[in-house]
Amino acid sequence: MTQFAPKTILVPVALDPDDDPAFAGESIKAATSLAKQFSSRVILLNLASAVSPGMSAPIDMSGKIYQVASTVLQARLTRGREELAHLEDDVKKAGVAVESHVLEALDSPANAICDAARQFNADLIVIGSHGRKGLKRVLLGSTAERVVHLASCPVLLLRPNEEVK
Repeated sequence: MTQFAPKTILVPVALDPDDDPAFAGESIKAATSLAKQFSSRVILLNLASAVSPGMSAPIDMSGKIYQVASTVLQARLTRGREELAHLEDDVKKAGVAVESHVLEALDSPANAICDAARQFNADLIVIGSHGRKGLKRVLLGSTAERVVHLASCPVLLLRPNEEVK
């Protein structure tokens, strides 16, 4: 029986203002530990979601709505790169090969994560779950759960510690 030894570990990192940074830290910490054990590289991934102009877009003949949407997207891409640079430094300090990517999410986050895993030839995805239950889970859904079902590679799903929640 051969041992599972991932060479590339993808870690999707949510960097929205309403996300707890400690939550992302748990996934990065777990991926870094695995990467040290298996001499793997870690890829930190942030998805910058495009802003949809909505129903008013066809009425706006000047294109201002699309300009604003583009400006917001560029700001999200820039912020994602800056935030990931700090997280990347922490992984490097642990002696692990790491790179980071901010991608525009045109599709659902789960599909975008799985596409990125294929693009970067990831052998493992390490992703956190907010641990929502009941009505919140039904209404908000779970990106992590969808990744588990869609991914073409193994997925390590982490639940937050009580302190992280």
